[in-house]
Amino acid sequence: PYYVYPQGHILLYRIPVADFQTKDATALNWVMYEDRKGQALSELLVDKDGAQYAVSLPPGSLSAKQISYLHDFAKQVLPDAAAEVVCKTEKPFLQAVFDMQVPQYVKGCVCFMGDAATVLRPHSASGVLKALKDAIGLYKALEKVNAYNLETLLGEWNTTQLETVGKEVALAKSMGDALVTEPPNWESMNSDLMESWWKKVMTGKSWYATSDIVCKNSRRESAGVERDGPST
Repeated sequence: PYYVYPQGHILLYRIPVADFQTKDATALNWVMYEDRKGQALSELLVDKDGAQYAVSLPPGSLSAKQISYLHDFAKQVLPDAAAEVVCKTEKPFLQAVFDMQVPQYVKGCVCFMGDAATVLRPHSASGVLKALKDAIGLYKALEKVNAYNLETLLGEWNTTQLETVGKEVALAKSMGDALVTEPPNWESMNSDLMESWWKKVMTGKSWYATSDIVCKNSRRESAGVERDGPST
């Protein structure tokens, strides 16, 4: 299930737990986004004991006021079934969302990969995939290594990373803007408007859940129309 509201959205999905391999056991996980415009991050990241955190509040650390806000908010914007799941969660946690990309993926004898190199907004669901792609790309780059060309090969891998990951950063930002910080008026949308809106969001970009045909069609439809920024 996936549900949108003016300040963000919630999605619920199954994840494996300890007995998954033997009993196919799963748990229901949920992620709920809200854009807290006008409120300082430092104010949000104070736990029930008054301790200040930098990026997140761990499970069990939210104050009674924060829990009350979460429950009230869920009841106001979510369907009853989804709100019930949120309110029955014993130890919810709070996590800020950041963008980060290193300026270079190679520095001396160190190569940066995965979340150590790039932190994306989670809407593109590319965290694990990104780390695997980085590792595979580095492996392929080093297949031809010898005593004389390591620096050259790493330089080529670095250039490729800057280009490909830069596109992933742009995709994650545009999806985050479209779904959380600058969403459309959901109540005015219908099926056709949703499809048109999503094509515009994905113009010039590719995502594993978006077919090449859709991306190509959206590029053709938007050719010569977009004037408010550089093409991607």
